[in-house]
Amino acid sequence: MPSNILFSQFSFRFHSGANSGIGYSSTQLLTNHGMHVVMACRNLKKCEAARTTLTKPKLATCMFLDLASLPSVKSFATDFAKYSVRLDVLLLNGGIIAPHEIIQPFNIEKTFLVNYLSHFLLTKLLLPLLKHTSNLSSNNFGARIISVSSDAHAYSYKEGILGSALSIDSINNPSLTNVAQNYAQAKLANIMLTTELNNQLDENSKHVYANAAHPGLVATNLFLNSFLRLGFSRSTASIIQYWFENILTTFGIAFDLKEGAMTQVYLCLSMDVVNNNYKGLFFVPIAGIAPADAFVSNRTLTKNLYELSNRLVEEYL
Repeated sequence: MPSNILFSQFSFRFHSGANSGIGYSSTQLLTNHGMHVVMACRNLKKCEAARTTLTKPKLATCMFLDLASLPSVKSFATDFAKYSVRLDVLLLNGGIIAPHEIIQPFNIEKTFLVNYLSHFLLTKLLLPLLKHTSNLSSNNFGARIISVSSDAHAYSYKEGILGSALSIDSINNPSLTNVAQNYAQAKLANIMLTTELNNQLDENSKHVYANAAHPGLVATNLFLNSFLRLGFSRSTASIIQYWFENILTTFGIAFDLKEGAMTQVYLCLSMDVVNNNYKGLFFVPIAGIAPADAFVSNRTLTKNLYELSNRLVEEYL
């Protein structure tokens, strides 16, 4: 089994991070299986507090990463390369739901930056290490990239933003966006990246497996924190959170945290990925393969997104 897994689960003020939610559940499951997990977090104090409550805390390490900062992503990748000589799994699980905001000095809309573009940069920077690990003679596990997306991607824009008119100006334009669609298009971009990444990998990278996963509707603090961010009162946000945690899970409408982590952990651990050559696929709970979205299967669109992403982060590559 792999000796080192990078768990890219980001502790952001307004979403479930490695210290809670499916991030914590995934860390627990992975370390219980003997994996060493690096928890990449913005809030190291919360990360350390969560790490100490794991069943096997010695198998987890906290490292600083701020997804709203491209230089932070670059610094993290540099530090990780010094920390480890191999990387078996890159699990990209960061996500926020937030009002439209342009993050300077990058001039990039926040949800797109945090949920997608920083993941793209991190993947590009760590890809040499993933390739190296996948080609080790003793490794029959390959190397894996799992991007946590959402069924919400289906509610993204049908034209323009991730279509033929793709540009950073359209992504940044507040007249073309709303909170839900910003989130949806970033989640669609995550899936499109896994497809195009597999197209970009060469023959020497045939044992690198990139896939995307939808964890399902999960009762995490993402809902509480997002509704607070959107201006709801704490009492209203708490009521909504209570429904997710106690009512919807009881009736099987929403998953609990352990169930919500299972599909992405399956992609991290299962030899099915290698034996069935799973690449560029979108998995849904629990460990099922969903049909490809029209955007995802359109090579022109996925290539355009990949090339735009390269241009946006080229200073940090």
